[in-house]
Amino acid sequence: MKRIIYNEDNLKNSDIDEKVVRVKGIFVNSNNEILLSCCEDLYQFPGGHVEIGETLIEAFKREIEEEIGIKLNSVDEPFLHIIHCTKNYRNTGKNRQNEIYYYLVKTEEEPHLEKTHFDEYEALGNYKVDKIKLSEFKLKVSKNEFNMKETLGLTKEMLTAYEEVLELI
Repeated sequence: MKRIIYNEDNLKNSDIDEKVVRVKGIFVNSNNEILLSCCEDLYQFPGGHVEIGETLIEAFKREIEEEIGIKLNSVDEPFLHIIHCTKNYRNTGKNRQNEIYYYLVKTEEEPHLEKTHFDEYEALGNYKVDKIKLSEFKLKVSKNEFNMKETLGLTKEMLTAYEEVLELI
């Protein structure tokens, strides 16, 4: 598994006030199409937070079923681990370490939005899932940069994961 650390603020472990762990999936089919979730006009890979007591794989399976309605029976190990260390995360006064584990899922299965279980943010944010060609990915995700200044790190992370996936498929 490749590991990438973004720490532009040069924070030390002792500087970190909170740590958040997430899991995300990159779903690719044989037509070289990829699934992106979209909430409040912000594109992301499907996934979410790891809850206390969950393994990464348990969290990944749960989040994918909740967000795109696909029940995963088996999952390979993550191929990418990205760590973001941010001083004064979103002006909260807290230094945060976000860890994101990426999984690659090659499947022909379509999302089953009738089986999803959205949280309040997703329900209110007009959550949807788009299937796009891999060749259109950069253009689609670049629109995140125009939505909120805070999404610049997310866009960078997604583009990094995308480049890694291209080497694996």
